[in-house]
Amino acid sequence: MPAPEIVNRRVFAKVAAAGAVPVIAALTSGAAEAQEQQTEPARPPSPADRLLELVQQKYPDKRLDAAGLAEIREDVDGLLARSARLGAFPLTNGDEPGFVVRAFRKD
Repeated sequence: MPAPEIVNRRVFAKVAAAGAVPVIAALTSGAAEAQEQQTEPARPPSPADRLLELVQQKYPDKRLDAAGLAEIREDVDGLLARSARLGAFPLTNGDEPGFVVRAFRKD
């Protein structure tokens, strides 16, 4: 059995880089063509759109039609509005709930 040839790290790096060049060139040329085809920048979806998409992925059903999605969209919009309103309320470090918890003692 012949002894395995020892490859130092510099030779290995050169071989790896030479093999990666065609792959990188193919990926960048495809990305450049896609950017040329896309004239206007794509707007990211709104949080409500992302949540509706999540609902559709989590609960796939034929009965979930446009009317059902419209009702869910109204609920999601309301929840997001309430969340934004609560998040905008300024709190300080000393703010705490307005109730006191006491241990129950059986007398």
